[in-house]
Amino acid sequence: MKRLTILACVCMLALAGYVGALEIRSYPGATNLTIPVRAFDVNGDPNTSVVVTDWEGFYKKEGAAPVSFGALTPKDAHADTHVDGNAIGDSNGWVDIDVPDAAFSGTVGTTVVIGAVDGTSDDTKDKIIETTVWLIQDANGLLQVVVVDASSAAPLITSDQLYTGSELGDKIVADMDANSTLPEQTVTALVADANWTSLVTDANTAAQASGATPAAIVTELVTDANWTSLVTDANTAAIGVATVDNGAIADEVVTHMDANSTQLAAIVEDTGTTIPGTITTIDNEIAVIDGIVDDINGFVDTEVAAILEDTNEVQADGVMITAAAVNAVWAKTMSDLSAGNPQVTESVLAALTRIWLANFGKVVTNGTNDEIEWYNDAGTKIAESPFSDDDTDFTKNNAGAND
Repeated sequence: MKRLTILACVCMLALAGYVGALEIRSYPGATNLTIPVRAFDVNGDPNTSVVVTDWEGFYKKEGAAPVSFGALTPKDAHADTHVDGNAIGDSNGWVDIDVPDAAFSGTVGTTVVIGAVDGTSDDTKDKIIETTVWLIQDANGLLQVVVVDASSAAPLITSDQLYTGSELGDKIVADMDANSTLPEQTVTALVADANWTSLVTDANTAAQASGATPAAIVTELVTDANWTSLVTDANTAAIGVATVDNGAIADEVVTHMDANSTQLAAIVEDTGTTIPGTITTIDNEIAVIDGIVDDINGFVDTEVAAILEDTNEVQADGVMITAAAVNAVWAKTMSDLSAGNPQVTESVLAALTRIWLANFGKVVTNGTNDEIEWYNDAGTKIAESPFSDDDTDFTKNNAGAND
């Protein structure tokens, strides 16, 4: 949304003491303009609570009938995007209206009145002061003035004589180009130069010499002192600054050309030989890397297949014990047993411990109780087995807990 800067003063209108209408300047073809108007209540005070939905917006061009753009629609903030017919008021009675672009079509000098009509009853109707927009500037903000003959009201300056800022700049540049005589001035100065006359004379002398060739004539001219002076004068006439000896410049140019020729030859060699050779080497290295990658892929495939096979075997056998696991089992240390009823479901390690205690630990055959008593490594009885002897069979019953 474009907010126009108020450029014209507020003038007084003969309307029951209300503050006069605004005058704003813009340019033909302006777009997305938001124009302020002023609203007063029935008492002549600024209306600080305008209901824009009660208003119908219009614009009127000079010499044309008013054009309505319908009932206004409220917007939330002044900075909201421009939408034709949207409006918002403020606490001072000003109402900003988003005006359609069609209102500002026309030519330089056109005036457009922006306003609205309050559709409420007469006793509450807002008094709305319109705003006049003068289309008298260009898109760059430069004022355009139309000079009119007071007797005929006809423009004294036609439209093709009115220039915007950019058009005026283009015209100045064109005039400068058209009036530039620097080349002609340079040629005139050279032809009038005394060195030119002497050089032409020397050229004729060289050309008339017996057996003189074109190459000899050119050599004679280039080494002639008049040539050096003439070149210096030519530069002075063209740019107003004396330059160094032309021969020195030519020698320097030749030297640089030779040096650059060497560099160009090197570039050609690099482009035609070195770079393609390097590319070939890189391609070969890539091929080697591809082979290595293929080998790695093959190795990985083989190892993965082997791992998969081993995994399947483990799954089929149900268990697979490594050498480290076997060593850990045999290195397991036995722990002393506590008193209690031996169980067939106890761990293998406990069973091995009972076998060890039965052979290397304390075992007592108690004839009084007819029991075999088993002791742990600490000397504590941990189990006992009843026995009987009928002179035919000796029977040792299952071991159990202490009585």
